[in-house]
Amino acid sequence: MGSALVKRVAEGALWIALALFLGSGKAADQSALRIIAAAIVALPTAWAFTSYLLRPFEQLTAAMRDDLENILQDQLLAIHAANAYPDAPRLSFHVWTLPQWYQTVLNFKWYRRLVKWKRERYEEEGRRSRRAIDPTLRRAARFGFQKRQPTGVDFRNGEGILGRCIRKNLQNEVLTVALDSADFQNALDSEQSWIEAPPRISQNLRRRPAQKLAAVYGQVAAQVLQRNGHAIGCITLDLPPNSDIRLTDHEGNQEDQPIIEHLKVARELIERRLTH
Repeated sequence: MGSALVKRVAEGALWIALALFLGSGKAADQSALRIIAAAIVALPTAWAFTSYLLRPFEQLTAAMRDDLENILQDQLLAIHAANAYPDAPRLSFHVWTLPQWYQTVLNFKWYRRLVKWKRERYEEEGRRSRRAIDPTLRRAARFGFQKRQPTGVDFRNGEGILGRCIRKNLQNEVLTVALDSADFQNALDSEQSWIEAPPRISQNLRRRPAQKLAAVYGQVAAQVLQRNGHAIGCITLDLPPNSDIRLTDHEGNQEDQPIIEHLKVARELIERRLTH
């Protein structure tokens, strides 16, 4: 990493020098074209350079990912051995985490208060929180016997069952959603019906991402991952569409299913591995 960092510093210095050259001179002599050119050169370069410096803090090590996947694999095998689900190979576990740098920033009380204030302000005005407030969750690990193509759906705090799980931050609560239920499918019929659907159905998602998820998954159960009481991510157990085992009844009440206990065990082991 040392030589790569030196190379990046040299490249950054060169481009910043070029930007300063383009933007130099008396204000009266500067044309709009030179100012635009300086911004075009400087801003993307500064962003790329900053992203490179933050990269080691955003990614888990390969060994860590292997450990997480081994934990998920053990629990999926335990489900199969206990015959807790008739078709265990169709199940899958996912672990999602906030970026490492964001987890570090959350340790500062003043920042948590600032984020809370901004989020409440957005909610009062009926707007969605922006990227600067709620960064995208990263998939840290996955295990399932059947490989599936990623849906490409992004999740943030408050959006989707993952985001709602983090927003609630209740360690002992398991959230569930049935994407193959009649209520969910009926809400997807039109943009208007989706907008009018309550959060327990829409999960605060936009309609197009919800359609992508419903095309792959039938039901999802999620539980938050914490460090020092702060949400740092969540773990999900995903069931295929039209499964005979239901996580919720027709009224949305959670059913007592044995596979949920395996989700809780996996959460405890994953959280311990991530925080120690």
